[in-house]
Amino acid sequence: MKNIIKILVVVALFSFASCKENKTEIKSMDSTKNTNEQLYFCPMHPEVTGKQGEDCLECGMKLTEEVK
Repeated sequence: MKNIIKILVVVALFSFASCKENKTEIKSMDSTKNTNEQLYFCPMHPEVTGKQGEDCLECGMKLTEEVK
């Protein structure tokens, strides 16, 4: 009986862990309104773009690398 309870607890923990939504959307800080401004990206997360000096949404570093 104790073994069945332990198995049920483990199964319940795995099912709760697998149901967790771990969706991380990478939002671009890119302003599409003004295309004349130069865009910069994070050295650690090149998919995050924005204006020079803004902070990366992922890690908080300054956007310094110029998008070419």
